[in-house]
Amino acid sequence: MSRLLARPGATFRCFGDGLCCTDVHQLGPVTRSEKVALDRHAAGATTRIAGLVLLRLSDDARPGGCHFLDAEMGCRIHTHDARPRTCHRFPYLLVRTPDGLRLGTDHRCPCRTMFDRTESAPIDVARAEAALLDRAGRLSTDRAIEGRVPIAARRRVGWTRYLAIEAELLASLARASAQNPVESILGVDPFPEIEVGTWEQIGVDLAMETRASRWGECFRLFGRTLAWLHCPPDERPRRLAFAPRLWQESFDRAERRTPFDAARADDVIEAMYADFVADFVWGLEWTYACDMTQLRIELCSRLAVARTFARALVRSGARPDRACAESIAMIEVVGVSPAWMSIAGRCSAAVP
Repeated sequence: MSRLLARPGATFRCFGDGLCCTDVHQLGPVTRSEKVALDRHAAGATTRIAGLVLLRLSDDARPGGCHFLDAEMGCRIHTHDARPRTCHRFPYLLVRTPDGLRLGTDHRCPCRTMFDRTESAPIDVARAEAALLDRAGRLSTDRAIEGRVPIAARRRVGWTRYLAIEAELLASLARASAQNPVESILGVDPFPEIEVGTWEQIGVDLAMETRASRWGECFRLFGRTLAWLHCPPDERPRRLAFAPRLWQESFDRAERRTPFDAARADDVIEAMYADFVADFVWGLEWTYACDMTQLRIELCSRLAVARTFARALVRSGARPDRACAESIAMIEVVGVSPAWMSIAGRCSAAVP
């Protein structure tokens, strides 16, 4: 079996905040045998959408939550054999590389972003491996990296050379602080000129997402913030304001369980953004859409949206670390979408 490689400094512990068990992403897919087991356990537990079998969303007082999500944000089948493997896998990602299997994590759930950083422990690789095994005891990967890695326009390097470049970037991100912000480490400016369209129009288009889900909420809030940033100053509303967000309950829970030291807030927030960026680099999904130079630009652009959104939440009374966590959830969901990945590839117009 290939080695599982956790990113140095990456941490995760599930606190049961419940956001992953909602429509912030699709709940599935579910295999044929899992569907049989689920329907046997609770008739009508699954649904078919666009050819995929998914867990059905609740239609009771917790709209947008999984059919099995209880009143305390717990899973009613957490220890049951019918629980699908996709539920076991979250928030882990697995990438096949020449060195072995890289273990990554999603950051949309506050369990991954909000915790006491003075007491955090590295990812438990053995526990992650158990979560990633399918029912036949095999590890299935989300993506694979083979051959050379794109690092700039018309430039690819071998895996050994890429590892050296990546290691330098990850080491710098591990030292991020209020005095050494992530954007200065990435070393590029956000929002370059693009050949087709404008950033304001991109924001307007994203804000028109109509799906009444937490996933759609990410696009609407991201789009509104992006459009506000690029609106002419004399036409811009004086302040951004956001009504209660659909995911608010999960972040309420995270805030109650997470200690907050106002004196360290700026450094904690920078560590949260750096952790997100480091995991996004480590996950290597970006290699399918852009090179590393473009990656730095699009990450700086998403961070500009995240920081603007978080500042608006703080002005409305949100705790700074909670506002940061919400902003990370938002930019992660948008950032892995085909729509945004295609935008990332258009950043080349600003690359020398």
